[in-house]
Amino acid sequence: MKKAPGNRKKVVKKAKVTRVDLGQFSMMRELAGTLLEDKDLSSMSADEVKEVAGALGGLTTQDIDKLPDTAVLEAMSSIKDNTNLSPKQKRIMFKKAKKAGLTIQNSADIADLGELISEVPASELKMISTSDLKSSMKEFTKRAAGFSRSQKKAIVSKLQEMNLDDMLNENLGDFASEISLSKLKSMQSVNLSQVRNQPWERGQAAKIVEMYRNGSEYTALTAELVSELGSTVIGLKCSDVMD
Repeated sequence: MKKAPGNRKKVVKKAKVTRVDLGQFSMMRELAGTLLEDKDLSSMSADEVKEVAGALGGLTTQDIDKLPDTAVLEAMSSIKDNTNLSPKQKRIMFKKAKKAGLTIQNSADIADLGELISEVPASELKMISTSDLKSSMKEFTKRAAGFSRSQKKAIVSKLQEMNLDDMLNENLGDFASEISLSKLKSMQSVNLSQVRNQPWERGQAAKIVEMYRNGSEYTALTAELVSELGSTVIGLKCSDVMD
């Protein structure tokens, strides 16, 4: 018996959960305690923060909040390489640097953020030029797991101002799934070598497969075609398989 449309369950994607390495965290807490035991966090200089930058992941968010804003900003060249900071710790660091005058206007500013790059709000990402965002894609894709959906959309919406072929030539990584279906539908043809290794959503992949098959010698589903499709193979329909 068919279910009424209103009874269909809506599929909701679950957000990725970042798992904490408890062993690593305990080690960082111990290191931070050793290095900062007698320190007044609220009066630390930038040089002092730089010296202990690798151990900051062992501080509580309350302790990180005590660090002087200016010291955090001036120590950013060392803090940015710390891969042990939690999302909350990064968020506090970023906000403190912003209070001290941090600006993000171009690709150089983005590169200077390092691990804190995922804390740039979507509203600020939209203000960065398309060319600078394009130049920063390597930085973005390297840390894509830390970006929210709204941040990814902000970046891709700017990139979509480019020529689509130029955009697809970029290694978009997880950001590819944010390219609008309407943008893909505007393509007259597709160069599969540009798109076959991007992580597409099913609807996007289906459109790419359709365009490719329409302009390809592969009219029937063959092993060669499946091999050519790469990640877009998820766009094949049941009718394609049954042909």
